[in-house]
Amino acid sequence: MKKLLLILATAAISYGSFAAGTRTERLLAEMKNPKSKYVFVAAHRGDWRNWPENSLEAVQSAIDMGVDIVEIDVAMTRDSVLIVMHDRRVNRTTKAKGLVSDFDYAELSKYRLKSGHGVTTAYKIPTLEEMLLLCKDKAIVNIDSNGWPYFDRIYELLERTGTLEQVIIKCGADVDRARKVIKGRKVMFMPIICPNSERSVATLKRYLAEYPCIAYEVCMYKTVGQSETDCIRDIIAHGSHVWTDTLWDSVSGGYSDDAAVKDPDKIYGKHLELGATMIQTDRPATLISYLKSKGRRKLKK
Repeated sequence: MKKLLLILATAAISYGSFAAGTRTERLLAEMKNPKSKYVFVAAHRGDWRNWPENSLEAVQSAIDMGVDIVEIDVAMTRDSVLIVMHDRRVNRTTKAKGLVSDFDYAELSKYRLKSGHGVTTAYKIPTLEEMLLLCKDKAIVNIDSNGWPYFDRIYELLERTGTLEQVIIKCGADVDRARKVIKGRKVMFMPIICPNSERSVATLKRYLAEYPCIAYEVCMYKTVGQSETDCIRDIIAHGSHVWTDTLWDSVSGGYSDDAAVKDPDKIYGKHLELGATMIQTDRPATLISYLKSKGRRKLKK
């Protein structure tokens, strides 16, 4: 734990572009505090129940309701513009058809996003740069693993927009691959761990021993078993954050958002019992309300 905290403290010194007293600055200070009981809420693709997923409006709505982290997805157009979109094809979220990489950005930007129930809206596909500037100083951004192939381009954009210190990039890469891609550059990196895979568990042990990270996403799939609890215990013992998901049963060990509407104590309480300090949710308002009732949302001024 001391080793990781030293790494985080060193990183904090090097991250000098924050405006004093911004919410992001306070969140990162809380993240580096080993005594903190704060639980970070991550909105999956923004507030997609009320706005098109991965849109500027969905993310702004999530920020307005008080989320700490917005999880977004990244794809790249034919002319190398990074956009915020989950799928590699545009069919599901727009009226266009084909791969993102089949379109130049100018062409793709003419299309409008669909809502969650498939109706075309007035909202456009954002570029990653637009999204980063929207979130700057307001919320931590988590770029999902579909952005990993574009790490070099994303890193350049983070530096240019002054948002490097507030972005967590995640993927399932092993230690050697992660080191090769990151190449010692200062970035918050979060490995994805699958406790039901012996190979993934071995990868976690290497990360903890050789390349400690600020957080680890633990995918619990359909059940919560001994391997899941063992991995979480080891992560906590090394001073890192445990990120769990409540999106649907098959990624949450059966403890998912929809069931939490009726019984939040049973569902969200289980994640807290396991030791989660970062929870990715499709119902951020419900989760925030529950955590407040448990005294786990007290952010220092």
